[in-house]
This record gives sequence, C-alpha cells and structure tokens, in this order.
Amino acid sequence: KAEAEAKAKADADAKAAAELAKKKAEFEKFIKAGDDKLAAKKYDDAVSAYNNALSTKYDDGAANLKIANAQKAKTDEEARIKAEADAKASLEALKKAKAEADAKAKIEAEERAREEAEARAAREAREKILAEVEAAKKLKDDAMKKAAEEARLKAEADAKKQADAEAAKKAKEEQLAKMLAEAEAAKAKQKPKEEPKTKTGGSIQKTEPGKGLTEEQKAQKEADEAEAKAKADLAKKMTEAERELFLSELAKKYPEGVTVEDQVFGKMKITRVIVVKNKKAHEYKKIVFTYGTYFKKDGNDIPKVIYDAETRK
Repeated sequence: KAEAEAKAKADADAKAAAELAKKKAEFEKFIKAGDDKLAAKKYDDAVSAYNNALSTKYDDGAANLKIANAQKAKTDEEARIKAEADAKASLEALKKAKAEADAKAKIEAEERAREEAEARAAREAREKILAEVEAAKKLKDDAMKKAAEEARLKAEADAKKQADAEAAKKAKEEQLAKMLAEAEAAKAKQKPKEEPKTKTGGSIQKTEPGKGLTEEQKAQKEADEAEAKAKADLAKKMTEAERELFLSELAKKYPEGVTVEDQVFGKMKITRVIVVKNKKAHEYKKIVFTYGTYFKKDGNDIPKVIYDAETRK
C-alpha cells in the first residue's frame, strides 16, 4: 500500500511536472510571440499574445507585467506619434503663417512701391509741366520781344522806304514838271512868228493859227503837242475812284492776257502794256527819255523788276 501510494504520488508528481512543463512551454511561446509583436510595434497583437500567456496560468505576474509594458509602449508610441504629428502640424502652421506673412509683406511692399512710383511719376509729371510752362512762357516772352523788335525795325524800314519812295516820287515829279516846262519853252521858241497883215485903210488883220506854216512845221507842231499831252497825262494824278473807273474801262476794252502798245513822241518813247487777268486790268508804262527810263503801274511809280515780272507774257 505504501508502494502504491508512493507510485500514485510519483505518477501524480510526474503528471503535474508534465503539465507544468507544458504550461511553461506554451507560456514561453506566447511570451516570445508577444515580444516579437512588441518589437514590431504591433502593440495590440503583443497584448493579445501576452493575454494568451496569461491564460496558461503559468506566471501571471510576468504575463501581467508584459501586458502592462506593451500597453505602456503602445501609449508612449501613440503619444510620440501624436507629438510628432502635433509638431509637424505646428511646423506646417508656422510655415503657412510665415508664407502668409511673407506674401502679405510682399504685397504691402509692392503696393508701397507702386504708390511711391505713382507719387514719383506724378511729381515728375508736375515738374515737367511746370518746366514746360516756364519754357513756353520764356519762349513767348522771347517771341514777343523779337516780334516787337522786328515790328520796330520793320516800321523804321517801312518809314524809310516810304520816305525814300516819296522823295524819289517828288524828284521824278519835279523832273517831269521841269521837262514839261522845257518842252513848252522849246515849243514856244520853235513856233513861227506871224506877221500881222494890214487891211486896206491901214488896219491890222490877225493871222489865223496854223496858216502860213510849212508842212514840216505843222508836223513838228503836232508832234510837240502830242508829246506835251503825253507828258501831261503822265503827270496827271487820278483819284482812287477815277483809277478804279479807268481800270474797269480797260478791262472791258482789252482782251484777257497781255497787250503791248508803243508810242513815240519826239525824244520820248512810251511802251504801254495792258494786262487783263480774270476780267481785272492793270496799266503799265515804260517811259524812255534820253536821260533815263521810268516805270509806272496804274499811274504809280514802280521799280523795273516789278514791271518786268508782271508784264511778262
């Protein structure tokens, strides 16, 4: 009986030892699996493996410690990940804020630069306008001074020209008057004296003009009279109304264009040119004496250059 009891005890001990060995093997297997999962940061799988180890009832303390460590590792990892995410988010926020601030600063700088450029352009435009106004004012003042000086010089030149023309005109008129007087004197000298005829009873009979003259004397007398008339016509002054009427009659009498008429009076030759253009007439005269040549337009003295230019066909 004692042997049987001893054997039963031995069997029971062997069985208990075998079960314990089995539990240990399972426990260690689950613990290793949990450690592998924990190393791989598969925390939930590690906790599950450690719970399997705990279910073996081999070493609850070790299993619970492994579970606690796995859960803590999970919590730490989650905290680390969250911290990294928060840090990343904070960094992104900072970057975004900085980018927004930089963009705002850039926009403000560009706006400020634009405003400064516009202000500078407005200032330069205003200064340019003021400079142009001053320049225009100076040019106007200079132009007015120049115009005043030119007007003064022109007035002086016109006055001198008019005075010279009047002096020349007066000299020509005096010369023409002298010439007419000389012609009249010469005519008087050339006129034959008429002998008074005595009527019967002793009374004197006057000779009629022209009678008793030779043909040559008559021709000379007619030439002298024609010359005197021509000179008188040259010396005659027409009023403005008379001149307009005279030129109007010429325009009716002569054709369009240039008409030339030559007249010779003793030692004087007159070339008369009638120019009609658009039914408006002008009378030009070229008077040739032995001592000089004179030119006239509508009764007024003109220089040769105007005569030549305006009577050219």
